[in-house]
Amino acid sequence: MSFRIQRCKIVGIMLSGALVGNQSHAIEVERAEVSTPIIDRQLTIGDRELTLPSGDWHFAAYGAGQATSGVIVKSKVHAAYATRLVNNKWRGSVHWRATQDSAVISGWSVDSCKEDNAVYRDDFNSGFKFPECLKVLRQASHLSVSATGIFAQAREWFVKNSIGLPGAVYQITYSKFANSTYSVLGIYLPRAQTLDDEAVIAWAKDLASQLRQFSDSRATS
Repeated sequence: MSFRIQRCKIVGIMLSGALVGNQSHAIEVERAEVSTPIIDRQLTIGDRELTLPSGDWHFAAYGAGQATSGVIVKSKVHAAYATRLVNNKWRGSVHWRATQDSAVISGWSVDSCKEDNAVYRDDFNSGFKFPECLKVLRQASHLSVSATGIFAQAREWFVKNSIGLPGAVYQITYSKFANSTYSVLGIYLPRAQTLDDEAVIAWAKDLASQLRQFSDSRATS
């Protein structure tokens, strides 16, 4: 059994989408060393490939975990935090988390759309077992001193490389928990360099429509 490569490219406000890419030049998230420059702007987890917007991108942090059903481990989970610099200043980040493999899942029991202070939120009437969610939030800061997990690791990378920490950001998160896999993509944009709520929400809606195939069940051949 083989899997068809699922690819997605984000470009634009900083960002927008189309299914393209070249996996032979991509960084494998589970194998790459932190601080690696993402020269070809491509990351892979399992059979998925994400192409980042043009620019100077760096693999700043890595995280790993497991997707389970009860006590049964269904798949390894990998996460990458990539950040974009312009003249050594932060201009945006992507946090991507996804399962490495496909497995039969009867339901995830995840409330992925719970967020009281979201500027925009849509659960696409997806239900509790296989939730899908798009959220747009305004955050007063990003990578604060209280950050944990992969975000604490990313903060350390910023400090080590003398990069000014992000201030106020828009956080756009699209997640889809399908019947055999899941993918969560978070995008962080500097609010001072972004248009306004309306523009960010419109862009996020367009991105979500293009990420749906990328995040859904893998197709087999």
